[in-house]
Parts: sequence; C-alpha cells; structure tokens
Amino acid sequence: MINNTNKAYKPIPCEIETFFKRYCAAYNHLDAHAVSQHFAVPAGIAQHGQYHHLADERALLNNLQTLCAHYQNDGFVAADFKISHFFAQGEQHAIADLAWIITRHAPQAPLQ
Repeated sequence: MINNTNKAYKPIPCEIETFFKRYCAAYNHLDAHAVSQHFAVPAGIAQHGQYHHLADERALLNNLQTLCAHYQNDGFVAADFKISHFFAQGEQHAIADLAWIITRHAPQAPLQ
C-alpha cells in the first residue's frame, strides 16, 4: 500500500490492482501466453538493459516464452510486487511504478 499524505491522493482503483495481481500470477506460473494477455501490441519491453520493439502478438509471445524459459533456468520461484506510486491520468489512463520482489532457489537471495 502507498503511504501518501497528499490530500489530493486517491486510492488505486481495484481494477488496476487486479490487473497487476493477474499479471504477477501469470509470471508465477511461467505462462507466457497468460503474461502476453496483459500487453497491447505493438509493445516495447526493456530487458537486461536493452529495449525490444515487439510489432505483433507472435513477436511478443516469442519474447515472453524465451523470458519465462530464462526465469525457469535461473532458479525463479515466485514474484510479488508492491505499487510504489500511482498517478491517475484522467479517467482512462494511469502511470504505475511497481517494486518487484523476485524469489529464486537458494543460494540466490531474493531480488528487489
């Protein structure tokens, strides 16, 4: 939960929290197809310090399948998140900043 003393602060809409919970659950199952359902194409994804432009659904799914395989081979156990900041941008748009916590098999410590 966000600790915000700003009187103009509005709570995060439940649809937004639900969206990110489903997105996280898809990653926790390493289900590339389910993860892809949370993107619009074309999409831009930053991975390992590089930007990737994914022009269509096939390119997005291929990228996410490779990413999920990488996570599995890297000892991925689970992901969790916290919405650090949420900025409503009118009725239909928003910016969300998430802090992800990634737990991997020992001896690797969780990442944040």
